[in-house]
Amino acid sequence: MFDLLPHLIVIGIATALEPVQLVTFIAVLSSTHGLRAGWAFLAGWVVSLLTVTAITWVAAAEVAQYASDVTQRRGVRRATLAIELILGVGLLAFGLYRIRHHPLHKRESRLSVKGATLTVTHAAVIGLLIPPWPLVVAGAVDVVRANVGLVRSVVAMLVFITAATSTLGAMQLWAVKSPASSMKQLSRVRAWLEPHSERLISAIALLVGLWLVVHGLRRWY
Repeated sequence: MFDLLPHLIVIGIATALEPVQLVTFIAVLSSTHGLRAGWAFLAGWVVSLLTVTAITWVAAAEVAQYASDVTQRRGVRRATLAIELILGVGLLAFGLYRIRHHPLHKRESRLSVKGATLTVTHAAVIGLLIPPWPLVVAGAVDVVRANVGLVRSVVAMLVFITAATSTLGAMQLWAVKSPASSMKQLSRVRAWLEPHSERLISAIALLVGLWLVVHGLRRWY
């Protein structure tokens, strides 16, 4: 259990630092509905994380229950490690591709024009669709591989979801406590993130991809 948590926290923090949802969430908080839209976005975000982790966990558990002997259980473990390695290699390829083929100049946020008229329902849908699902699947697969039992698996996934939601939750609470000053500072954060988002996305993909590959290979042998 304690060997599992550091890995989940690393992936969770990487998820929390993805600039796409940070810029989008700041745009949501800047909309007409402000805090309400922010809570709706967070609700959609958490539901999405819970859904993806639950589906991954249930699917892997269904496979694992048919592994009646040691050899089959070892095969299930190898399968989860293979998924982790595939995700890691995929993130490495994605990061390298973005470095080579995507421009690094400033790009305007897709919500910059529509932010003022963004509805609460739209904010919830955006929160539902925007999580970086490959990172979420990587966390869920590792919980299955650890085979720590139902209760500990749920606790581990809650730790992961908390880490993944930390930055968004902190911004929302800050906006609740100090609406005026928080939005002024968050606008500055957004202004910095937008021209640097391509580099940050590439860097996070490369670092997490390398982490998953090294983590998977260490447990393969």
